[in-house]
Amino acid sequence: MGHANNATTHKLSNNHPMNRMPAKAAGTSLKDFATSCNEKGSPFGKSYSKLMDNFLNHDFDSIISNSLRMPPVITSHMYDVDHLLYMIRNVPRNTLLIYVHREETHRVQSAINEVVTNWCRRGNGHQGIVLKPPPNFFYKEVGSSCYVNEDTLLNEAIRKKRHEIGIGATELLTCETYEAIKSYAPNFVFINHKQSNTLQEVIAEKYCQVLTNNPPVQSNVASEKKYEAYVKVKGLSESIPLSTWLKAKSGTLEWALGLNSDASCIAKTRMMENNLLFTCDSGILNTAVTED
Repeated sequence: MGHANNATTHKLSNNHPMNRMPAKAAGTSLKDFATSCNEKGSPFGKSYSKLMDNFLNHDFDSIISNSLRMPPVITSHMYDVDHLLYMIRNVPRNTLLIYVHREETHRVQSAINEVVTNWCRRGNGHQGIVLKPPPNFFYKEVGSSCYVNEDTLLNEAIRKKRHEIGIGATELLTCETYEAIKSYAPNFVFINHKQSNTLQEVIAEKYCQVLTNNPPVQSNVASEKKYEAYVKVKGLSESIPLSTWLKAKSGTLEWALGLNSDASCIAKTRMMENNLLFTCDSGILNTAVTED
């Protein structure tokens, strides 16, 4: 791995970008931005919206017959490592893979809140999508408030890594992923999820200049939720907000529940994070393959 520099920024603006990210890493904002960029600022037109959401997890070749012109910017969540490996192994040299990364402990906290709140509202804020909790997950529901016992929350949601909880760096950044980067040497960069606004600005300047003066797309479906979950904790007479519970447990959940037990090459991910989050001012980290 190499530090970000002018060459890395050059890569962002001079290659066809394909953004990949785990759940809860600014992905919805970037997906909405890609739709606007392709449909308002490029010759691709309205065809991009006809593709299935996160279609790179379902049907790779559907994009070929969707339109004569190919979209300059593609953005997708990654549901499992096999699809990420497929892209690493098959993208051409002039395509830039951008992995938007969020430190796993913080990502897990956000994902737990997302999953449980979605179960409470029976959806995720997107029209037509229904999400049901496991049977008897909530012991009480009053209006837009849902109540869950701590043991149920731990065993039925977090330990089983339901939905977004189980789509993170430990699932995607495996030894096989790092080996594929080394073997195929794709144009591949890691970006701190907090730099998603900067990423939009750079891409817009190259591919959809009509958006350059617009404010960055910041789609946060979670912020639009009017539902709240509460946790019943042993020894407390009153249930506490899930956000309060998560803050209290933030340093404990991963090791107490063994959430990383099946992960591989975490050391490589943590070294990448040290560079990306702590020593890389730009929040962009280039991958450099050297002979060894």
